[in-house]
Amino acid sequence: MEEEEGNRNLTDYKEIDKSENENSIDNKIETSGSETKLENSDPNKRPRYKSKKTKNHVNRSQNSELIDLTKLSYDDLIIEAERLQKHCFQLKNLLNKATQLNSKVGQTQGDKSVPYVNKKKKTKNRQNREFDFSKFNRRHVLLKFAYLGWNYQGYILQEGIYNTVENLLFDALIRTKLIESRETSNYHRCGRTDKGVSAFSQVISIDFRSNCASGKGVNVNQNSTVTNHDIKDEINYIKLLNGALPPDIRAICWSPVDNEYSSRFDCVERVYRYYFPKGDLDIDLMRDAGKRLCGEKDYRNFCKMDVSNGVVTFFRRIDDIRLEILDKEINEYSTVELIVEGSSFLWHQIRCIVAVLFLIGQKKEEPSIIDDLLDIEKYPCKPQYSMASECPLVLFDCQYDDIDWIYDRIEVERVIKHLQDQWLGPQIQATVMKRMMDSLHEVVEKKLEEEAKDPSLVPVVTNTGTNHRKVQQAYSLLQGKSQSHDYMKFAERPKSLSLEHRVDHFVKKRRLDAEVYQKINEANSLAQSLNIYKPNHLKNLSEDSNGSSK
Repeated sequence: MEEEEGNRNLTDYKEIDKSENENSIDNKIETSGSETKLENSDPNKRPRYKSKKTKNHVNRSQNSELIDLTKLSYDDLIIEAERLQKHCFQLKNLLNKATQLNSKVGQTQGDKSVPYVNKKKKTKNRQNREFDFSKFNRRHVLLKFAYLGWNYQGYILQEGIYNTVENLLFDALIRTKLIESRETSNYHRCGRTDKGVSAFSQVISIDFRSNCASGKGVNVNQNSTVTNHDIKDEINYIKLLNGALPPDIRAICWSPVDNEYSSRFDCVERVYRYYFPKGDLDIDLMRDAGKRLCGEKDYRNFCKMDVSNGVVTFFRRIDDIRLEILDKEINEYSTVELIVEGSSFLWHQIRCIVAVLFLIGQKKEEPSIIDDLLDIEKYPCKPQYSMASECPLVLFDCQYDDIDWIYDRIEVERVIKHLQDQWLGPQIQATVMKRMMDSLHEVVEKKLEEEAKDPSLVPVVTNTGTNHRKVQQAYSLLQGKSQSHDYMKFAERPKSLSLEHRVDHFVKKRRLDAEVYQKINEANSLAQSLNIYKPNHLKNLSEDSNGSSK
């Protein structure tokens, strides 16, 4: 209604003559940036006011400074009013669009560049009082939470990008007064997921505001006024956080831990899972290849090297890789779950592994290619190949020793309800598309039967290279996907720069210390000679990429 009213007001005084004569063109509006101006206005066609342009008229597109309206003539005031009304109308539309986008943030669809706002009832005359953290103790805890990462620019806070999980998490922590600032929160994260990657079990260690005067992980403040000693009287961290987080980021549970405990360095195992349709993939071949990846090995050909950040050692340990078909009825549309368990992972390691396994499942490479890529003497440089898509990847579990997680049943049920709400729409869409495909499969099979009886019905082009009953979609999960029939084997592909070339480059650029590189080389040689992998003795030499399988 407001927009319609604005349109009526704008046209009340605009009587436009639609004559073909150029001199009769009236109110031609040009828009530049956020400002508008009127050109070629014929004063004779404005019966509502005297036709006279004075010397005080200001071209607002060239002069954005405020003008003294008292010095303008009646004609110029009308022109200025037109301009302002048009500009207000545009701003009103922009605000309406921003409001609509803001209401969508946190859902599976919407623009995440607009900050999430949790709509609550506003109390009357509520004053913005400064919160006194000195009245509370602090407690070191582990917090487990889940998020759907498809609409986020990754987990880690990035300069100039609001749309990250970590940014929204800290925004909620500060608004709920659980922490005073990130810098004083003793914060560690377990995993660092990339853009589009989800997590069911992301874990952080952090100091929260506490209602307890004693207990595991409690740091007593001298000015504290709290007197509770039972952990049951502790702040309901999960309920408080979920009230401030977007719907696709949900806190699950928490646990008190000692002050020195780190969610990153004390994690004993990380589990990633990747989901894809079975299609025409040979799952047994993929299982064979997966077993060859297990153990303590150099995975430089199964990751993206992050040498510029000091990561020059690529020994990691993978405990297990297995593939399980989730559906009871096994067919081309069955969903396969790839499970990878290990202590820590390199940048894009899981997605590179999945990409190579896909090629093996399509029988474009033999399972023995895994052994070749793990042989650094045979492949000192990584062959160039596309990574698998990030969307099916999930950080599924982060495991710790001797941790008793505290769950609130009511909050867990609410999380389930949130997930059900977001699951419903895509599930219905998937069912509709599946039924469409089933119907079209029946049409194709009927046509094939008719062609078998009458060869004259066979189309001229018969060899399409596809089987309509096969789900040949593994290639769609590869970045830079291509269905070219001229497949190039890994041995024939162009190679990336070797680790030594990359290190030399950054040493010359003074972005990497040559002495540190020498020490890490010695540590790698020792690990190879002893056939061991001990990441702790490398912790002080370079920044490890723990949990950054993206």
